[in-house]
Amino acid sequence: DEVSITPASFGINVTCSEDIPHDNTAFRAAQVYMETAGLSFGLNIHIEKHIPSQAGLGGASADAAAVLRILNEMYGALSEDKLYEIGKSVGADVPFCLHGGCVKAGGIGEKLDTLPSQHLHLLLVKDDTGISTKELFAHYDEMFGEKTADKRLTDAIHACKENNSALLCHSMYNALEAAAFDLVPSLESIKADIAAHNAKTVLMTGSGSCIYGVFFDEKSAKAAENALIGNYSFVKYVVTYHK
Repeated sequence: DEVSITPASFGINVTCSEDIPHDNTAFRAAQVYMETAGLSFGLNIHIEKHIPSQAGLGGASADAAAVLRILNEMYGALSEDKLYEIGKSVGADVPFCLHGGCVKAGGIGEKLDTLPSQHLHLLLVKDDTGISTKELFAHYDEMFGEKTADKRLTDAIHACKENNSALLCHSMYNALEAAAFDLVPSLESIKADIAAHNAKTVLMTGSGSCIYGVFFDEKSAKAAENALIGNYSFVKYVVTYHK
């Protein structure tokens, strides 16, 4: 997404290239920032959407984080800790989006331990189906009950620290995937389509409904992209943030 902000006489006005709720995350982030910083003028915020909604890609959280970053660059009024505090009040994934890179997240998402980032090539694929996060978590509880720790998390952390992409792919999992596939069976066919194009691993993003494949080189990822474009409403090649 692209987020731009300009000062206004009064009020906080958010416009977007797609329909979003009036009480959206960008609006709430701006409102709390202005109140905390003691700024009394208004803002015009425009969001050009490229991240699909109900995809598990954190688009709304990223927009909120962008608003906080932009406002602090413009006015420099708040500390980093205060930005994270505001982010947590707006949404559980906002602190991660403020942080960037690869992290192990704990609590409700606000406890962030930085891990080394790997340079991976990803193909994101989504059809027109969305998944309600609330409905998915409820269905997960019905199917599995209380979540338990998984050894694959320890292996994934080790893989990041050792820059071992093969081990990372072997260790990656999404505990919500089985419940999501039970709710929306078509997601499983998307996963199979990506896997058929030589992805190292294929998983659902977050709470869905986007499916992503991991590739070790640009050529393979773009070949898969070219093969699947036109079959689904959203097909996008991206690379992981690496520093």
